[in-house]
Amino acid sequence: MAAFVLALVRFRTVNLTQVAAGLNPNVAPSSNYRRLQRFFEGFEVCQLKLAKCVLSLLEADGSGWIE
Repeated sequence: MAAFVLALVRFRTVNLTQVAAGLNPNVAPSSNYRRLQRFFEGFEVCQLKLAKCVLSLLEADGSGWIE
């Protein structure tokens, strides 16, 4: 998971093809890509939790946008 997050930051994209190139260099990028696909197949996002997270980040930002 840490390698995935670092690849996101390093490549500044959420494009899995590009992120896969930044993961385990000892395997083919296509293998890394497939590994990412399998991870996200079972991943479900609760939109309410996501919205609360985004709003809390805006609040923590100090922008004053949320009261």
